[in-house]
Amino acid sequence: MTVTRPWWSGERIIPVSQIPYHVPPRYAPDEDIDPPVSRATAYRWTTAGIDGVRIRRFKSGGGYYTTVEELRRWQRDLTLRSEGEL
Repeated sequence: MTVTRPWWSGERIIPVSQIPYHVPPRYAPDEDIDPPVSRATAYRWTTAGIDGVRIRRFKSGGGYYTTVEELRRWQRDLTLRSEGEL
């Protein structure tokens, strides 16, 4: 029998609620500081995504989690999609 490791194995796990602290803040020209994205937005990125590109997540206990590495892959894929390469 072959045992398949989950995609998050060996990666740095974070709760979905912490995604805003791992992405650049959104630009707000009328504010002195750039606010982070909201938790609701971060959650939406894991369900609907942006242009069909979603952040993968997994459920453990009572919460949802992703990884720092998955966020980087997602950012890469969004960039490739916006440049017409994906």
